[in-house]
Amino acid sequence: TPSADEWTRISDFPIPELYFASGFAIGERGYVTLGKVDDNYYTAVTRYTPATDTWEFMSNKPGEGSSMKSPVFVINGKAYVPAAGEMYEYDPDLNSWTKRAYPAELQYFGSGVAFSIGNKGYMGIGWIHNQSEVTPRLFEYDPVTDHWKRMADFRGIPRTNPVCFTLPNGKAYVGLGIVSGTMYLHDMWEFDPVTNIWTRMDDFPGSARYS
Repeated sequence: TPSADEWTRISDFPIPELYFASGFAIGERGYVTLGKVDDNYYTAVTRYTPATDTWEFMSNKPGEGSSMKSPVFVINGKAYVPAAGEMYEYDPDLNSWTKRAYPAELQYFGSGVAFSIGNKGYMGIGWIHNQSEVTPRLFEYDPVTDHWKRMADFRGIPRTNPVCFTLPNGKAYVGLGIVSGTMYLHDMWEFDPVTNIWTRMDDFPGSARYS
């Protein structure tokens, strides 16, 4: 609870030992999907309701699973979940999934960033599994036209496992991460979707880190 600066233990997550999963929030509830346990890839969706401190299983995500920390974004109460080279839209009111367009250049993508600003979603800056390489590319998604558009490339060192967040000023902040499995980063960059410009900010003041 931020106002009280307190942590409170809640009900345990119902899939023990799930890792590299993806999470998102819609309204007053939180959701977890994808990830793996041992060699088993999961497409289950679990929903957490804080009012009752309960977890429940929802409709499974169609298609393949992913253990690449697949980044998810939310627009107007619907979640957009990419995995294994395709993307599905989740409608919590109907508890249903619809296949949507996916940026082909990202192929099997993960360990990157995803965020939404206004009525658009953004994804990129991470690891392309098919090519075994990192990418600085960022793409914008319009749910009305179901179309992706390439935006300005990230200006920092290409990396995996960066951190991102957005603020009410309509801008996104991306930074930290890891390069080649050994080089930890602590730089921070601001992205303005209106001007399509990346601006270097003050470095994160803590130690360099990723994920």
